[in-house]
Amino acid sequence: MKKDNIIKYLIIVIVFLYLSIAYIYGSYFDINEYRTIVSYEEISDIFSSDPIIINVSDNCFHSINKVKCVFNEIPMNYDYDRVGSSEPKFRTPGEYALRGGVCRDYTVYRHSALKNLEVECIFNFNEPNHVYLICYYNDNVYELNNGYYSEVSNGKSN
Repeated sequence: MKKDNIIKYLIIVIVFLYLSIAYIYGSYFDINEYRTIVSYEEISDIFSSDPIIINVSDNCFHSINKVKCVFNEIPMNYDYDRVGSSEPKFRTPGEYALRGGVCRDYTVYRHSALKNLEVECIFNFNEPNHVYLICYYNDNVYELNNGYYSEVSNGKSN
């Protein structure tokens, strides 16, 4: 009888430890998931059909410089209270319009609009806890980094 109780106790302890470890590692990966390129691409794909993003894409469709147009249409509205927070991971374009966001928010929105315009952009994660866009359009390279827009033509920064 005592041996059966010990076995039940050990099973309960093992299950508890397993669930605790799964919770801790599951939470860790969930919190850090937004830093992966795949999730940024997925979120960009989702938001590319948002009415706000479609409106930006439509407004920039006939622009001579679509990258600059999208940059101007989706300005940096920085929410300093949200710095360092990962929840929610991304604000919707509507939430961003109302409350602002952080670099991951407007970088994804700009990427969504530029993808609608068939402008090739990549997410740059070279700085810790920061992301911005590098775009390739009309033989030029553009950097959209928070509120800073720069165009690199023939190796020179403008």
